Amino acid sequence: MLRLSTVLLCLLLAAASAGRYHAEVGVRLSREAIETIEAEKAEEQRRIQILRVELAYLENPERLMKIAKEKTDLKALTGQQLLSTSDFVSALTSDGIDGEEKSIPITEEILKSIALNQSILVE
Repeated sequence: MLRLSTVLLCLLLAAASAGRYHAEVGVRLSREAIETIEAEKAEEQRRIQILRVELAYLENPERLMKIAKEKTDLKALTGQQLLSTSDFVSALTSDGIDGEEKSIPITEEILKSIALNQSILVE
């Protein structure tokens, strides 16, 4: 009986050792996976920061103004270039603003935008 109990205890000890080893390997693999994910996260945050800096540079108003001056002949709007709603409607009708003949059809989208503009002005 002593030998049977010794054998069973040895088997129990071996099973417990195998279970502990398996758990330890699982923990080690999980820690490695966490470290890998954290390294990827840090790298991604670094890339995001670089992209934010690049975007800030690209959206810099002084830089855009310089490019606009070099590439286009755009100038700031003057008050004479702006139309009121009634001037806009008359420009689209057959008589035009300055009495010149216009043949632009008034579409439903134009009428909706005029109505929206008037409702915004009323509010």
